[in-house]
Amino acid sequence: ASFTYLNRQPAEAPIDRSTTIDRALIRKVLREEGGVKAYEELVRQAANEPLAVQHIAAHMLGRLLYNTEGMDAIAVCDSQLFYGCFHSVVMAAVDNKGLGAVGELRKVCDTLKPDFKIACEHGIGHGIIGTLGYGDAEINQSLKVCDAQLPDSPYIDGCNGGVFMENIQRMMHDGSIHPLAFEIGKKWQTCEKIDAKYQDVCAFWQPMWWVSAIVPIPKDVEAFATEMGTWCTEAPGGTSAQQYCISSIGNVIYALI
Repeated sequence: ASFTYLNRQPAEAPIDRSTTIDRALIRKVLREEGGVKAYEELVRQAANEPLAVQHIAAHMLGRLLYNTEGMDAIAVCDSQLFYGCFHSVVMAAVDNKGLGAVGELRKVCDTLKPDFKIACEHGIGHGIIGTLGYGDAEINQSLKVCDAQLPDSPYIDGCNGGVFMENIQRMMHDGSIHPLAFEIGKKWQTCEKIDAKYQDVCAFWQPMWWVSAIVPIPKDVEAFATEMGTWCTEAPGGTSAQQYCISSIGNVIYALI
């Protein structure tokens, strides 16, 4: 099967897939009972939601936690909600303190156990590009900051991954997705403009962009996944990038179900 996609315009309303989450109640619990109880309430409400909804909601709460508790809020976060709490607390810190805080935040990440550390570094990547901006030059600049400040961060999931995810979803400032506009003839527009050393990680995050920007998702999810697989064969980074792209399709489809 194949699908017809209309170009998405940047002026469209943000995508919010968290409509069943009672944000007002979560804010009330945070105000009256603190961060731990608010996080527990979010986890309870999100238990039966797709991972994508859980993750977006966690980004919303993470910013509220940071605004209330500062970097101490990171102690509330765990692996639930696809690590979204870590991502958002750290990106809020970068947003608040600026790029000068990256070194300090890296030290905080270093105190965490390995999977939490990666999620923390991923959040730094979100914060870096959200601070610098979402243009082509800013993507390359953000990746260079990751390389300089977090040279040992995992290539796909760490700081670089945070840069690409934030560039795709643009949710740093209000917790809602404002995706990069999609045009069928420009499926690889970001990867075509970045340095060769980042082609694999760029390709890995492309399916998340396609799923975020194409709304509504076609009802035949299996056919849509197959079509994305054909798009992966167009990756400008060659065979390796194509394989990274294909490997991530299952993750993004699973997050929707």
